[in-house]
Formats: sequence, structure tokens, C-alpha cells
Amino acid sequence: MPERKAIVASASGLHARPAALFAQGAGAEEALDKLVVLVETDLDR
Repeated sequence: MPERKAIVASASGLHARPAALFAQGAGAEEALDKLVVLVETDLDR
């Protein structure tokens, strides 16, 4: 299973396991790369 580590930018944290929503297979690497960008973006502003 592809894996990424990210620093959550939100001051309130993250209360889910979004990577678990992504299936293995074609496109998994790209999907996780996009998820990291989203998680590392401070959306609280």
C-alpha cells in the first residue's frame, strides 16, 4: 500500500484517517500526493 507522511496545517487538527479512503491500485500514488497537499494546507484561514 502506498504511504505518505504529512504535517497537518490545521490548528484544530485532523480527526479522520483520509488515506484509508483511497484504494490500492492505479492512481494511488497520485491520489496520495494530492491528499498530502490538501492536509498540509491551512484551511482554517
